[in-house]
Amino acid sequence: MDQLSRAFEVLLDRLMIFACLLLLAMTLLIGADVFTRNTGLGSVSWSNEVSENILYLLTLLSAPWLLRRGQHIRVDILLRAVPARIGWYMEWVGDLIGFACSLYFVWYGLRVLGASSHHSGVTSVLIETARALAGGLSACGDRVRLPHATAEQVGAHTAH
Repeated sequence: MDQLSRAFEVLLDRLMIFACLLLLAMTLLIGADVFTRNTGLGSVSWSNEVSENILYLLTLLSAPWLLRRGQHIRVDILLRAVPARIGWYMEWVGDLIGFACSLYFVWYGLRVLGASSHHSGVTSVLIETARALAGGLSACGDRVRLPHATAEQVGAHTAH
């Protein structure tokens, strides 16, 4: 299980590196578009569409990495207000709901991918493929570390 967890960690790290490179490419693209417009050289007409798609991909590629590390946005005011054991169960219920939602995103992304592959361009197919992949990785990202994280959290809650 440790090997699987480590391989998954490497995959998520590589996806995050790719997301960072996409952000760099988007920054350069927008800069080039602004430069060419301001110097009268025309514009990079496709830069807006590509930038929007990159923003979408950034979210999809980085979400599993953030979930795996517990660095996603969360509000745990209620978890701190209830006893540790109840908070632990609430975490599990929340994780199961998140898992179900992630699986839905995979299903929906694959369904749309199948429908759009015949009628849409390459960009649409790439976006839907990323959506399906990110949903699957998100489903696994937080869940692979779940028992270890909740055991730590229970220990941290009872220590206070």
